[in-house]
Amino acid sequence: MTKISLPPVTSKSDATAHGFPIQISFQTQEFIQGSMFYYTFQDMASGEFVRSSPNDINNKMEAAGFNRSALDQAWAILEKYFDVFRTTVFQNVLVSFCSHWDWYIRKLSEFIAVHHLVALGHSLTERQLKEFQRIDRQSIPQQLELIEQTCNIEIGLDSAQRELLREMSLVRNLGLHNRWEIDSFYLAKSSCDSYKIGHLREFDAAELRTWHQALLNAVQATGLKIAVQFKNAPKHEI
Repeated sequence: MTKISLPPVTSKSDATAHGFPIQISFQTQEFIQGSMFYYTFQDMASGEFVRSSPNDINNKMEAAGFNRSALDQAWAILEKYFDVFRTTVFQNVLVSFCSHWDWYIRKLSEFIAVHHLVALGHSLTERQLKEFQRIDRQSIPQQLELIEQTCNIEIGLDSAQRELLREMSLVRNLGLHNRWEIDSFYLAKSSCDSYKIGHLREFDAAELRTWHQALLNAVQATGLKIAVQFKNAPKHEI
């Protein structure tokens, strides 16, 4: 069984920051960067594969266990819904980004909730504790605001970057729950007004890169700010 270990850190008595937020921040940034590279590589590799002759592809697929009738049906489906399948690589990257963020923000919020009294001299209120327990149900800007308010910090992301993160989350939710089709909830929450209900929410590499950078900035900023603010917290492990 595989267990992912956090990057090692060295703790000193006069440290100006706590190691745990830095550990999870650094590892999450690695996973986000790795996701971008892996799916780009996968897209290029699949492109090379598709440029092979159709017979070669069918032969390899049959060798992997597909029968010819299933292959014929699969090629027909791929052609029929090509507008959807052609952007799968971008969609996979986006889902991966948000998955790594979800893990990160849960681990960070657990750390904050456990050590708030030691670090800041007072415990979270019952309401604040409940908000931290359901933090993964909130939008990313709401999550950042909650951390800022309860930890007395300013994360430093401007409104433009927070809006990018909000849109990224909305689009991810469309992908996970509505096969990337615009619904009324998305239209009510998004600032993007170029779509109608039932349209596919498409995005290209350029938009994905803006989300990628904003997310990296959010992970780096929150990890560092909390590490400094909670420097007096005891050792914390997952």
